[in-house]
Amino acid sequence: MGDSVIPAVPTLDLPRKEEGGTPSSSGNVDSCLRARKDSIPQSMYGNLTLPFINLGLPKMGTSSIHAFFGCAGYEAKHHKCLKAELCAKCILQSISQRLPPLTQCGIADVYSQIDGNIAHALYLPQTELLEEFVHGYPNATFLLTFRSMEKWYHSISNWPPTIPTKLKDLFFLSPVTGLPSGKGRTLQVFSDFFCNHVQRVRAIVPPHRLVEIDIDDPTISTQMADIFDVEEECWGLANVNANLDPEMKHNKTVAFPWYHVGKLMIRGKNGVMRRNGNFRLPLGNASDMMDSSDIGGGSNGHQIKGNDTGDGMHTAMPDNCQQLIAHENGHWHHITHADSAIFPVLNDSAHIYFPQEMSWLKSQTISRDFGTCQYSNRNLMYNTLLGHQGGCGVKAFKPTHSAWVNKKTNSVPETDPSRKPDYFTSSPTLRLVRRLANANATLCFSGDSIDYQIYVALASNLERIDQLHTLHNPGKHKLVSVMMREIPVTHSTNPGNRDDWFLRGRRPPDTDVSFVDAHQPPPGGFGHYAMRSILETKAYFHDEQGSKTKEARIRYYMSYGWSPWNVDFMEDCNVIVMNFALHYTPDGEHLGMETKHQLRDDMLAAITYLTNFTSSNDNRVAVWRSALPQHFATTDGHFYGWKKLKKEHTCSPIGKNNKTQQVYNKVYDEAFSEMCQLEQQIDSTANQSCDQSRHRCKVNPVAEVDYQTTFKFWNDNNCTKRIEREQLRLSNFSGGIGEHGDHVTGTIHRWNIFNLFDVEWWHSKDMDCSHVCYVPSLFEAAFERLELLLSPVVTPLIDTT
Repeated sequence: MGDSVIPAVPTLDLPRKEEGGTPSSSGNVDSCLRARKDSIPQSMYGNLTLPFINLGLPKMGTSSIHAFFGCAGYEAKHHKCLKAELCAKCILQSISQRLPPLTQCGIADVYSQIDGNIAHALYLPQTELLEEFVHGYPNATFLLTFRSMEKWYHSISNWPPTIPTKLKDLFFLSPVTGLPSGKGRTLQVFSDFFCNHVQRVRAIVPPHRLVEIDIDDPTISTQMADIFDVEEECWGLANVNANLDPEMKHNKTVAFPWYHVGKLMIRGKNGVMRRNGNFRLPLGNASDMMDSSDIGGGSNGHQIKGNDTGDGMHTAMPDNCQQLIAHENGHWHHITHADSAIFPVLNDSAHIYFPQEMSWLKSQTISRDFGTCQYSNRNLMYNTLLGHQGGCGVKAFKPTHSAWVNKKTNSVPETDPSRKPDYFTSSPTLRLVRRLANANATLCFSGDSIDYQIYVALASNLERIDQLHTLHNPGKHKLVSVMMREIPVTHSTNPGNRDDWFLRGRRPPDTDVSFVDAHQPPPGGFGHYAMRSILETKAYFHDEQGSKTKEARIRYYMSYGWSPWNVDFMEDCNVIVMNFALHYTPDGEHLGMETKHQLRDDMLAAITYLTNFTSSNDNRVAVWRSALPQHFATTDGHFYGWKKLKKEHTCSPIGKNNKTQQVYNKVYDEAFSEMCQLEQQIDSTANQSCDQSRHRCKVNPVAEVDYQTTFKFWNDNNCTKRIEREQLRLSNFSGGIGEHGDHVTGTIHRWNIFNLFDVEWWHSKDMDCSHVCYVPSLFEAAFERLELLLSPVVTPLIDTT
C-alpha cells in the first residue's frame, strides 16, 4: 500500500460487481496460485503495447513493478496518479462520468498500483472494474503478479507496521468483490480470494495481453528483461518490510539510474535504445489528447524536428526569419511615472499588473522595498526570487511599463498588451510552453545561476499569467496549472580530490557519504557547484471544462562549466538550451574557475555533444544561449574581482566598444566558426538574415581529442559500458557513426538575447551586475525570441485548448 491505513472504517457505498458467476477456487488450485511463464509468446517479447496496467493485489510486488519500469525510463504511476490524488479516487471520478477508468488520472506509460484507501475503506478497481479496464483499453498490456500465499498473508497481516488496523483487517472492513464473508480471516480464505481473482482475470483478459509475474521466482529479473526488453538490473525488491523479511534487509532497493522518467530513450536489455513509437497512448476516449506521435514521425506527420536526412543534408523548412531578425534588432521602450503617457497606457494594460504594481507604476514616490522580497505573492514583479537572487536593488532602478519594439515596422510585439488586449492567449511564455505541451515535449536548461534564473522566470511567468487571468476573469477555468519538484541525483564516480571533479569527474573526499547520497557536498568540497538534483516544472493546460489535457516539462540542470557527467541525465530532453560563461575568467585564456579548462576547449566539447545529441534523433533540438551582459563599472562591464570596484559601486552602462557582445560571446563565435558553418553557406533556400541563428556542425563524437568531450570523459574514467551503449545507440540511428568513427552532422540554434538584458537598472543589486531581478516584460520578450527561434523546428500542432 502507499498511504498509511486509518483505523476507523465507516460504511462506504462503492461500485461493486455482483458475485454471481465468479469463478470458484475449486479444481486445480495450484494453477491459480502459480504464474504461467508462457502466458506471452516469445514472438511478442519487447513488442508489448502500452500502457501497462497492473491488476495484481496490494503487497504483491507493486513497488517492484513501479521501480522496474521507472528505472527503464518509463513514466510510471504508483498509488497516486495526480500529484497527491490516489489513482483509486480518480478512477472513481472517471467511472462516475461514464468514462474509461483512467481518463481522469493523467497519461502515463505504467500504472503499477491502482487500488487505495478512500474514506477509510479499501477500494480495488482491479476486482470491481475489471471488465471496464479490459474493454476501455483494448491495446493495453495487463500485468498480474503472484507471490507465495504464506508470504503474502504474513505481509498483509503486519502492514503497515506502525498502525493497529492492518491491511488484512481492511480487506474485511471494505466491500471487496470475491472475498467470502463470515469465514474468518485465515490464510485459506485469502488464498481462495486470490485464486478467484486470478481465474477471473484469466477468463476476461485476452491471453496475448496478460503477463503473469511471479515475484518469488529467482529468475524473475531475467524473465522481466526478456519480456519487456529492459535492462535486467532494473529489477529489485522495493518497499520491503525488513522486520518481516530479514533476509532482504541488506538487499539494495532498486535505484532509478536516470532519476526521472524517459520520453525517447529506454534502458533496454542490450543498452540504451529508442522507444517504440506506440508509447504514451491516449487513454480511453480522450481522442483530443496529443499522443507520442506528436514527437517525431507520427502517422499524422507532426514532429518536433524534421530537417535531417540520412546523408546529413539539410532540407528546407518553414521559416520566420524576418520576424526573428526584426525582434533581434529591436529596442526597449520604457515609460515611467514621470511621463504623462503612462496613465492611458496603464488603463489599457491593467490586466497584466497586480494592484500593488499599478500603484508602483503610477506613484511619484517609490518606496525602496524592491530588494526585500517580503511580499506573499511570489510572482510580483521586482520582488520575486529568481534563483538565489531577488529584488531590484540598483540605485538607478525605477518602475517602468516596458515593451520591446521590433525594428523596421516599429511594431510592439505580443509582450505589450496595449497592442493586443487578449494577453492571456498572446503571452509569449504561454505560447512557447503550449507549443511544447502540444508536442508532449521536455525543454531543458543547462547552465549556471543565470540559466537557473531563466528557468525560474519561465515558471513564474506561467503562474503569474494564470493568477492575473483569475483576478481579471473571475469564474473562468484555469489557463495552466504549474507543479514544481526536485529530482535527486547521485554521482557514483570514484573519490578523488577537489580538482578531480571537473578534471576527471571524480567526486571530492566524502567521509560520511552525504555527498554520494545527494544530501550535501562534503565539508571542504567545492560548495554548490555539483548538481545534486534536477529541478522540474510541469505545466498542465486545460480545456474548457477545466480538465488537464496536455503537459509540458521544463527542467534545469546545474553546470558551472562544461559538465560531461550530467549528460546521462539529459537523454529524454527534447530541447536543450545550454550555456556557460560567467564562471570563466573574462581575460587571458578564459580559464574555468571550476573546470580549469579554457572556455574555447569546453565550447568545442559542448558543440560536439550538442551536435551528436540533435543528429541522433528527429525529436531533438539543440540551442546555445548567448552570454548576458554584465554591467560592472569597468572598461568592458566584466567582473575582475572586488578590488577592481569602488566601494560605492553601482551598475553602469556598457562602453560603446562592447555594446553588442562582450568577450564571452566572441569566444562562442570563434568556437562555432572552428567547427560549424552558417546555415546559409550550405542551404541556398535559407534566409540570409537568419544565418547567425543556425549553425550546421560536423563532429566526430568518438574522436581522440585533447579537450574533454563526453567520450574522452568516459574513456578517462574507464566507463566502458557507457561507451559501448553510446556506440550502439548511435549505430541505431540513420546518419549514425560507423565502425571507424564517421562524422555526424547536426544543427545548433543560437538564442541571442544579449541586447534584451542590456538594461543596467534591472540587476538585483549594485554589487551584483550579472544577475537580474524579476521583470515579467523582460522575460516575456526573451521567451518570445526563443519561440520565434524554435517555431520552424517545432512544427505547429492543432491546439484544442
